[in-house]
Amino acid sequence: MARTKAVTGGEEFSALLNNLAGDQVITVMKSACYSGVGVLADAIKSEIRNLPEEDGYMRPGKKRNVIGKHDKRKLEEKLGVSHIEATGDKATVAVSFAGYNDRPTKKYPNGVPIPLIARSIESGSSVRQKNPFIRRAFNNAQTQAQEAAIDAGQKALNELIK
Repeated sequence: MARTKAVTGGEEFSALLNNLAGDQVITVMKSACYSGVGVLADAIKSEIRNLPEEDGYMRPGKKRNVIGKHDKRKLEEKLGVSHIEATGDKATVAVSFAGYNDRPTKKYPNGVPIPLIARSIESGSSVRQKNPFIRRAFNNAQTQAQEAAIDAGQKALNELIK
C-alpha cells in the first residue's frame, strides 16, 4: 500500500513543489488558478443578481441606476472562465463576458454585445449611472480567491504525491 502525506505548511508545500516535474507543477498551478478564479466568478454572479432591475428600455435624459431583467439574466449567463494558459512559471486564466443579448437594434443587428452592457454598468454611460459591480466583486473575493487557490494547490499536490 502506498504511503500518503498531507501537505500543510508553506515551506513544506514550496519544497515539494520544487521537487515536482514540469508537467506536475502545471497541474498544481491549473488547479489553484481555476479554484481562485471560480471564487471570483461566483462573486461577480452574486453582484449581478444584486443589481437593481426594471423592465423596459433605457431612454436618454435622466441617468438611471437600473438594468433590464433580460439584460441582467444575459449578463449572468454569458459570464465565463477562459481556458488556462501556462507559460513558463506563470498560469493565466480570465473571467470575462462574451456574446450578445437577444434584442437586435439598428446599430447592433445581432444584439447588443454583453461586454458593452457590462462596461456601461461598471463605468456608467449617457443613460446609466456608474455601478461598479465587478470592482466590488473583485475587492470582496480577493482574499477568498487566494485562500481557495492555495487550498486547491495543496489538494492537487497531495493527489500527485499519492
